[in-house]
Amino acid sequence: MLGTVHTSCKDCIFAIYSDKTQTDCSFDKIKKLKEKGVEVNESFDEEKEFYVINNHACMTYRPQSFLEGKTFEEAKESARQRSSVRVGCLVMIKENQENLIRIIDSICNQTKQFSEVIFCANPEVQPSKIMKVLNDKKVTFKWSIRHIVDNEYVGDVSINIAMQKTNCTYMSVFTSDFIIPNKFVEQIDIALNDNMERFLLLEAIDSENNGLTFQSFIFNALRGNEDAVVDDDSEKAANTIVEKIKYVATTQNLTCMIKKCEEICPCINSQK
Repeated sequence: MLGTVHTSCKDCIFAIYSDKTQTDCSFDKIKKLKEKGVEVNESFDEEKEFYVINNHACMTYRPQSFLEGKTFEEAKESARQRSSVRVGCLVMIKENQENLIRIIDSICNQTKQFSEVIFCANPEVQPSKIMKVLNDKKVTFKWSIRHIVDNEYVGDVSINIAMQKTNCTYMSVFTSDFIIPNKFVEQIDIALNDNMERFLLLEAIDSENNGLTFQSFIFNALRGNEDAVVDDDSEKAANTIVEKIKYVATTQNLTCMIKKCEEICPCINSQK
């Protein structure tokens, strides 16, 4: 039975046909989706035989009209670029300007840029110092500063404040003394769009949450790092987004969608 979300390849310009029967996809997605356990059904009507991808929205589906004014290769390149994943970067500021310069340089050097960079500063950190570094560097990425003025909201809880107005699909967390490998965003994008990987959570590579990556929607739906009881019967507590996502994944048989950061971003091994 088809889920609420599904994609029919029938009229997609990237569907490959032999006569009236679809055999493949120009992005080689059919085989990869099947390998990842996604349900791909063979369907037909009076015109064609084609694939329907169940419980999956294909980000590169394009109708015939998308070809207008483009060659096929131009259309394919454009569709791939537009399907790029919006990954945000949340930098937890430590009071050291030299470290801040290094992480900003590592963000500037990304081969595929973060959609948004949020600097989360504790009460003792002056936002003006962060702004000066950013302005001196003449950075071109989109950025904002969240200044935590109440000590009650420092630490993990401050991430909740930082996440209130983001439009990114995924958010990655780093401390300001961490140097982000330049292929970090690119490797997430390739994993999700080209290799058909799926994840709810990428576990951090250290105790400071460097590399922690999660879906923004899930973070907000689970109220992030607010204290919560995830099981009323046992009164099981979960105080971080990691604990909450792991609990949900366990109860929904989705533990395969919790991965180590280095599984998706092998470049981060250089910082371990």
